[in-house]
Amino acid sequence: MKISIFILAICLSAGCAIGADIDYKKFGIEPGTAVFPSLKTGYALQYAEGIKNILKTEDGGKTWKVCRKGKVIMEHDDEAPEGESPGSENIDILCFPDENNSFAYGGGQISIPIFLTTRDGGLTWEEAGPDKIELLICDGIQAMLMFSANEGYILNLAGGLLKTSNGWKEAKKMYPGKPDDIYSPGWPVRDFICFRDINTGFLIVEKGVIYTADGGKTWRLTLPFDGYQAEKVVRMTDHVLIILKNTSLGYSSTNFGAAWNSCRWD
Repeated sequence: MKISIFILAICLSAGCAIGADIDYKKFGIEPGTAVFPSLKTGYALQYAEGIKNILKTEDGGKTWKVCRKGKVIMEHDDEAPEGESPGSENIDILCFPDENNSFAYGGGQISIPIFLTTRDGGLTWEEAGPDKIELLICDGIQAMLMFSANEGYILNLAGGLLKTSNGWKEAKKMYPGKPDDIYSPGWPVRDFICFRDINTGFLIVEKGVIYTADGGKTWRLTLPFDGYQAEKVVRMTDHVLIILKNTSLGYSSTNFGAAWNSCRWD
């Protein structure tokens, strides 16, 4: 199968259409952090005076206001070591499944992790406690997908795929499973996750693509290859592409990972 590079470009730029003409620099908004769950309502991160704020717009980006002011936190439990100063919260990702419900998170392996939830459009934010932080973020979140305010997945650096049905009040590990679980092979996971809905999708692991059609209860290998050769996953309207490193060859699926064909592009 031969695929035009023009199609790839459309897919990669489609998510930037909303808010493309906004002068983010004017408002001190960090590049690439703006999220627009609707045409008028958007959220973004702003680093100002040593802290990281969450901003909100309700007029399509013409004006922005702070909906959560960042905090300065100590890098250690008691006080910063001599010669070091306190640091700011390291929020770097915003995920808004709709205008009112959001999750913000950051940190992990090096900086202190944080996970926030709002249910009222940013008026109030709940900060996760230590136990939930350890479960959700661990050494860092690689990817987060939300299909509604309640249902979604997190893939973190501990190599685990976590699933929630109540907006991360609780989370269940869907991959890898127990050592004796034949439906969960337990191969190391790459930082790629692609799901059509809460039930159907795939992960790229060390040995290739593993696919689930039952929300992660069972997995099967549908594309054996060296998973470390995957460079990116591109999702289009009707199919998904895996682009490999240093080549014009890849793989294409029209059913979100259940079956694959080899492909190439110019």
